[in-house]
Amino acid sequence: MEENMLRRALLACALMLVTLLMGAQPSFTVGQYNIRYDARKDVKKGNGWEQRRPHIISFINYQQWDVVGLQEVLNSQLDDLMAGLDGYAAIGVGRDNGKKRGEYTPILYRKNRMRCLESGTFWLSEKPDKAGSVGWDAAVPRICTWAQFEDMHTGWRFWMFNVHMDHVGTMARREGAKLVMAKVEEMCGGEPYLLTGDLNVDQHDEIYAMLTAPGMFVDAIDKASRRYVNNGTTNAFSVNRYSENRIDHIFVSGRFDVHKYGILPLVYWALTDCSDNPYEARMLSDHYPVEAVVELPHLRIGAVIGPAGCQ
Repeated sequence: MEENMLRRALLACALMLVTLLMGAQPSFTVGQYNIRYDARKDVKKGNGWEQRRPHIISFINYQQWDVVGLQEVLNSQLDDLMAGLDGYAAIGVGRDNGKKRGEYTPILYRKNRMRCLESGTFWLSEKPDKAGSVGWDAAVPRICTWAQFEDMHTGWRFWMFNVHMDHVGTMARREGAKLVMAKVEEMCGGEPYLLTGDLNVDQHDEIYAMLTAPGMFVDAIDKASRRYVNNGTTNAFSVNRYSENRIDHIFVSGRFDVHKYGILPLVYWALTDCSDNPYEARMLSDHYPVEAVVELPHLRIGAVIGPAGCQ
């Protein structure tokens, strides 16, 4: 009698677990956003971080990306973001010393959806483990932040890499891309992966072609069932600037489905000194945010594993 009752209880628990997993949202949203560093010269033109900060924070809180790769984030800006964002954790270090100095290329994630299993940073240089190292013909140190996540809704594990390639050195971008690809192959062990980043190359460049060669990365825009794309990803803080060039990218491995992809042309309204027109449209950054809704089509039911060494 007791044995039958135990079996029924175990069966009921198993059925409840399956029901919960089946009812969970299997897709999740990936963001990519170069938020523009806190530059003094931007203040005089009305584009300083103090003006833009509340709007970027409000936007991310509204958008609720499950994971997002950011670029050009100084430590003070990261502090501002983490103070204003709801339910997010951040992974990353400053590129100049591997601590707090220099720009971060952080990965942010929603703590109630994603569990970080491990994370780290490598430098895009001939010495990827050396903090602050400058690679090839790059103008400044460049980094890749990475993390392995477990989606708590589905049990799936995946890897995410987030980069900001050099704005000057062609060799640095090319060799940096090769290094990222080598690290992905070395680290991921056949598990699915994502790459977000400001690559400083558009969809027509040889380095983009290298990254999207068969068997490596797929541009999320090419896999998306639905797209919202009527401009490129940079704007130079001008509401009237148009370009078809995409230098901010979301790439996925072949195991991902992509339901939606969008480049979001955001503005906010700022007060002016003109009585006839007291408000004007301003850009949140000199880059537009990019997002993709992705899914791993086969759910895996597995044990929940706690964090192991995330920054």
